[in-house]
This record gives sequence, C-alpha cells and structure tokens, in this order.
Amino acid sequence: MSLSGSGPSLLAVAATYPSSHTEEIAPYIHTMMVELRRLGAKPTVIAPRPVNGPRLWRSRPTRGYDEETRDGIRILRPPYTSFSNKILPGKMSTFRLTTISFRRAVQRASKRVERPDICYGHFLYPSGMVAHTLASAIGCGSVVALGESSFESYEKHFGLDRVRHDLSQCSRLVAVSKSNMEVCTGRYNVGLGKIKVFPNGVDPQLFRPLGQAECRRSLGLPLERPIVAFAGHFQERKGPLRVLEAIKGRGDIGAVFLGSGPMIPKGPQVLFRGAVPHDQMPKWLNAADIFVLPTLAEGSPNAVIEAMACGLPIVSSDLPFNHEILDSSCGILIDPTNIDAIGNGIESLVDDKKKRETLGQAALERTQRYGIAERARRILEWIEPVCR
Repeated sequence: MSLSGSGPSLLAVAATYPSSHTEEIAPYIHTMMVELRRLGAKPTVIAPRPVNGPRLWRSRPTRGYDEETRDGIRILRPPYTSFSNKILPGKMSTFRLTTISFRRAVQRASKRVERPDICYGHFLYPSGMVAHTLASAIGCGSVVALGESSFESYEKHFGLDRVRHDLSQCSRLVAVSKSNMEVCTGRYNVGLGKIKVFPNGVDPQLFRPLGQAECRRSLGLPLERPIVAFAGHFQERKGPLRVLEAIKGRGDIGAVFLGSGPMIPKGPQVLFRGAVPHDQMPKWLNAADIFVLPTLAEGSPNAVIEAMACGLPIVSSDLPFNHEILDSSCGILIDPTNIDAIGNGIESLVDDKKKRETLGQAALERTQRYGIAERARRILEWIEPVCR
C-alpha cells in the first residue's frame, strides 16, 4: 500500500470523536483515521457536537462552528440539536429526530469539503446511515464500521425492516467480530460479499509493557498492594460495581476504575476512579496486576485488547464476543453476572504470581495479531474497490 498520499479521499462521519476537551471519547476512531492517512488515504472527519446533549459529549460551548486539525486530519464539528434517544407514548422515537438533526449538520459541513472518493460512518446510526445518505447524494461509495454490542435498540427506534434495508444499501460493512457479522448475515440478511471481519486493533507503540513500580510511583499508587484495573463506562453493562463487589471479601486488593458514568465505584478499595486521556491509559494499566471486565455485551472489547498488549492477564466474560480474542491460555473466562465467579477468578491470579505472569505473557504475545496498522491496511484494501 502506498504511503505517498495517493490513496482515496475519505469523508468520515462520527457521532463521537475525541477533542482537546474530551480526549477519552472514542479515541480508536481517530487512531484509525491516523493510520489510514499514514497509508496514503486522505481522511476528513465531520463530528457534529450536540448543543443540548450530555456534557460528556460536548467539545466546546454550545454555539458556533468549530474546526481543527489533529495529526494532519481536518475535523469539522458543526452543532446540532439532540433530542436524545427515547421511545415516547405512541411509539414515537426521539432518536429519529436526533438523526434528522445530525444529518442536517453533516450536510451543512460537507459543503466545506471537497468531493470524497468514499464516505465512512462509524456505527450504523446515526453516523453510518448519514454517511451513506451523503454518499448517495454525491455519487460515491459508502462503508460503515459496525462495532455495536447489539442492534436491538435500533429496531426499537426504526423497526426491523428499516434496519435490514439500511444495512443492504451500504457498499461495504466492516464487522469487528464473527458474532457481529453473524447477526448481520443472519437476522438482517446481509450478503457475505458485502461484509468482512476486521477485529479491533491496538497501537503497540502506545500500549506495551512498562515498569510496574515506576508506573505506581508516578501515579501515587501503593507499591506492594495487589491491584486490579477496570476500564469502561460506569454502567450496568460494563459492570464496575460487580468488580467492586467481587473483591469486597479481600481487603488487601485495591482497584482502579478508568472511565466515567452513573454507577460510581466507592469505598476503601477504590484507589482511583475517573476518565483518563487515552495516551495515559498504558501507565494505569501497567500499574495493575490484573485487568477485569465483566461486560454483558460488546462488539469487540478494545479495552481487553489494550490490557493484553500491556501484558496483563484478563478476567472477563465467557461470551462469544470474547471467544475470538481470549481463551484459558491468557485469561480467565467467567459468568459476568456471577459475583463469586468474578471474585474467584481475581483471587486465583492474585494468589498465584506464576500464573499471572504466564497468562500475562501469553496475552502480550497474542496481541501481535491485533496491530492497528495491519487492520487499517486490510480495511483500506477492502474498501478501495468501491471508491469512485
């Protein structure tokens, strides 16, 4: 693949995208754009910002039109009105209104961009279908990256037939896992020639083993205490409070919770909680002994792959989305709803240093197949035939 900048021009649409104010929001999308640019593609990003959405997603005050360049990538952030994503009496969907508002913002911003060879959307709604609508209007191909843990909420807002139709309209679909693809081909009748699996990738220059003692000193964490790390949104699906409950009987174990959300971990075993910039995540992960994520649903868990790349043994869910990246050689797979199982998995590693080291080394070796550069190269090869 050429690195000369002679690749296709790509217009990416993203409902969430990192900014100088929200570095921790969807950093993996920007990382992919950076890699595509390195491979010769010319990406531009339209990432509309809600003027009345949750504060977490705002990149600036609520008025005005923002534009910036990061790592050589032009990013436009037109404002739009969010109506949330609720189902009201009479089965009225506010998410449909949000999608319309989002689409109009993207269309306005697209007038400032030269015609692309392909439009790219991350997640099916609203970004993916807005990207496809834009592609249809200007006469180019469309690709949608599907990393959803579930499509059920889409059906509630748009209906089964609409989801099937919209998936069928895209030129290419990028799935992050086999289970992700099987939902599309099985329930939504997507043809096998239109969809392909590209597991999530990790930047090995950023996520790599570092000295644990040095990391703990710099972060103010105890040097000798066993520490488990959790990374993800503080919500029921991800399970931060299940992690805290699982270690409650072992007061010697501390935990760091990297993220934010409504379910806030509290108590003497919580050594840290809060959102962390993406480039600081490796230091926090390397300060821990074990990574724990009892998640109920994922497309493909980026957080698990990043922890593996830091050489951590994993305790996570015995569910299909994990089976492609985890097995007993590098982690302990558990029922994510069973507190005792989570606790037993953690304790078995805390109490057995050799087992921790063996699983951690196997996890590190396994991530060699999940490099972000190789993923970007393969995706670019997959989508180039539909560029026009």
